[in-house]
Amino acid sequence: MAIPKNRSLIRERRVVVSLNEKEYEALSSYCRKHKIQKSDFVRRIVFSEIMAKQYAESPTLFD
Repeated sequence: MAIPKNRSLIRERRVVVSLNEKEYEALSSYCRKHKIQKSDFVRRIVFSEIMAKQYAESPTLFD
């Protein structure tokens, strides 16, 4: 694992999410099948949703 040169890119904050057994198994199965880490997958999905909402809610020239 490479250490980021920029100190602000180091992940020091933790978020805990609770899942039921079916949700956890679905997530685990998907990540195993596609050979990705759960944390990377969840982070990518969460931030793609956040960025899409921010883009949709941002003011435009004619607002």
